[in-house]
Amino acid sequence: MKTTANTRYSIIIPAYNAERTISKCLESLLKQIQARTDIEIIIVNDGSLDQTEQICHDFMKDHQCIRYFHIENSGVSAARNIGLRNAKGEYIIFVDSDDFVEGSFLETIDSTVSKEWDICILNFQTFDGVNTYKGEFRQFRSKDYKEIMRYLTRYLKQQQLNTVYGKIFRYDLIKQNHVEFPEGLQIGEDKVFMARYMVNIRTLYVSDRIIYTVSSENLNSLSRMKRNTLCEDIITEHRYLFDLIDQTDFTDHEVYMMFARAVTYSFFRSAYTSVFELNKSHLSYRDSISEIRQILHTYNSQKVDIHRDLHAFLISLPVTCRMSFLMYLGMRLIAYRKNIVSYQN
Repeated sequence: MKTTANTRYSIIIPAYNAERTISKCLESLLKQIQARTDIEIIIVNDGSLDQTEQICHDFMKDHQCIRYFHIENSGVSAARNIGLRNAKGEYIIFVDSDDFVEGSFLETIDSTVSKEWDICILNFQTFDGVNTYKGEFRQFRSKDYKEIMRYLTRYLKQQQLNTVYGKIFRYDLIKQNHVEFPEGLQIGEDKVFMARYMVNIRTLYVSDRIIYTVSSENLNSLSRMKRNTLCEDIITEHRYLFDLIDQTDFTDHEVYMMFARAVTYSFFRSAYTSVFELNKSHLSYRDSISEIRQILHTYNSQKVDIHRDLHAFLISLPVTCRMSFLMYLGMRLIAYRKNIVSYQN
C-alpha cells in the first residue's frame, strides 16, 4: 500500500520509548486505513532507547503508508516539527504513541473535513485503566470571526485547548503562517501551537463525536510525578502566548481583547497548578508555605501585559496579594477531595 501524490491526511506520531504502546496505536490506525492510498503515517522516533525502532520497522514491512524518521532525543516539539516538514498531506492529524483511535476515526474525519473549515475539532475521551472520561467539546460551527474567537477563547481559559490530538489542521495554513511547535519548552507546547494556529483561522467546525482515546495508565507519566521546574516551565509557556499577542495583527480590537484576557486568565490560573503540584511532595506546613511564597513571588516578578476581565481579576487576587495561607488551604482541599474520590473508586 503506497501513498499517492494526492495525500489527503498526514498522521504524525512522535515516539519516545513507546515499545509498550505503539503497536496498539498503529494497529488502531492501520485497521481503518486498509486499502486507502491517500493517507500517510509519519513516525518520528525521538531517540528511543527501547525496542520502539524495531517495532516500527516490523510494521513498515507490511505497510508502505508508514514513513519513519529517527532523530536524537530532542523532545516532542522537535519530533512533531520534523513530521510537519516532511508531511505531504492536505490535512495534518497528530496522534500520540501511547494513545489509540476509535473505530469511527477516519469515517468521522472524512464526513467532517472540507475546505470550508480551517480547523475541525472532534471530541476525545480519557482512559485511566479503570474509568473513561469524555471530553468537554460541544457541537459548534461558524464562519463568523468574532463568534469563533468567543468560542475558542472560552475553551482556552478552561484549559481545553492544551492538546493537538483530536484536531484536523489545514497544512497550507500551517505553512503560510509558519506555525510550529516551540522547541525546548518542557510543558505547554501543544497549547502554544494551538494558539499560534487559532489566531489565523476564520472558520471552525467542532463535533462532539468521540474519535480518540487518551491513555493515562502510565504510572511514570509526567502528570503523576512531581515536576520540579513546573512553575518556571508554565511561565515560559505563557511568555510565548503573551509574545503571540504582541506579534499578531488582530483586525478587530474586540477579538484582541478576548484573546488577551483569555491568556491573562490562563496565566493566573496556572499559578494554582504550580501550587497544587506541591501535593505530590508531601511537604510539612512550613515548607509548603515557603514554596508557595516563592511561586507567588515568581509570578509577581513577571513583566507581562496584563488584561484582566472580572474573572481574571478575581482569580488573580490571591496571587497578586500573595495570599500564601489561602493558597495552601486550597492545595490541601484539592488533595483531600482526590483522596476521597480514589477511596470511593
